[in-house]
Amino acid sequence: MAVSRLKTWASNEVLTSSDLNAEFNNILNNDSSLGWPATANKDLDGYQLILDGDADSYLVASTDDRLDIRLGGSTLFRLDGTVATPVNGLDFIASAAGSAVRMTAVGSDTDISINLVPKGAGVLQVGGSSIFTNPMTTRGDIIYRNATVPARLAIGTSGYYLKSDGTDPAWAAPFTVATMTTRGDLIRRGASAPERVALGTDGQFLRSDGTDVVYENDFYTLQFQFDGGGAAITANSKLDFEIPVAGVITQATCLADQSGSIVFDVWVDTYANYPPTVADTITASAKPTISSATKAQDSTLTGWTTTLAAGSTMRVNVDSITTITRCVLSLKVRKT
Repeated sequence: MAVSRLKTWASNEVLTSSDLNAEFNNILNNDSSLGWPATANKDLDGYQLILDGDADSYLVASTDDRLDIRLGGSTLFRLDGTVATPVNGLDFIASAAGSAVRMTAVGSDTDISINLVPKGAGVLQVGGSSIFTNPMTTRGDIIYRNATVPARLAIGTSGYYLKSDGTDPAWAAPFTVATMTTRGDLIRRGASAPERVALGTDGQFLRSDGTDVVYENDFYTLQFQFDGGGAAITANSKLDFEIPVAGVITQATCLADQSGSIVFDVWVDTYANYPPTVADTITASAKPTISSATKAQDSTLTGWTTTLAAGSTMRVNVDSITTITRCVLSLKVRKT
């Protein structure tokens, strides 16, 4: 408040020493009130503008172009314009009931960012919860949430992939995969790692052996049963068959009802040339033969033409016979 005069003087009134001392004492005792209320600009020249009764909260501009607000004797808020040629700043805007207060960037720039900078390891918070801050430092970094806050995961080694350990993501070396080298190769799980399964040969099929998957040959059997009806089989008896699937003969087996001897010949020709004749034999000199026995088996098939075309016809002829009354010739064929 302003300093009030003690006395209003009348014309020709005598100024006594006591009156003069009283006025000076009034001025000296109320020096802080001099010039208030202000009617012109006041220059504090770096001095404080005290705001409370115990003089520990005040405004001070002891640094050029900076206004400090001190509370309890410590500078807790600062309005700093010490940057070279400041043109941008902030508006703090109150709100009406039901509306949010605002902090708005203002200035001459068209686009103005607001940079909030914590000190040390401090973080920004809203409502007691940390505001996300960018922890990335290097190209290729990614961000994930660790136990408490967003965290940086540095770029992994070239070729590594991102995997989960059930708790956090982590970079890991690529899974080792067996190398396939040929068209048709497969990959299977071996005893401890993936491994290559080479393409099987024509006609083979893939099956499980109880431990691994493997390629195996697919077979079928051609059976020719000759029955003499209780008497010895008649020589030159014949049986015919159409080849259902292309293949290769791998074995010939003869099974008789009793000990004796028998010789078979096998003739093969196209369906168009049916029936085959002895000129179409495929057995060369290694004909299926039982000699004084009940059985015989041959997987060598020396000299045989073993390849069979689908749709061709086959005739088995009994070249000779002794004693045997019933006999089966089985030809094992690998599908192709």
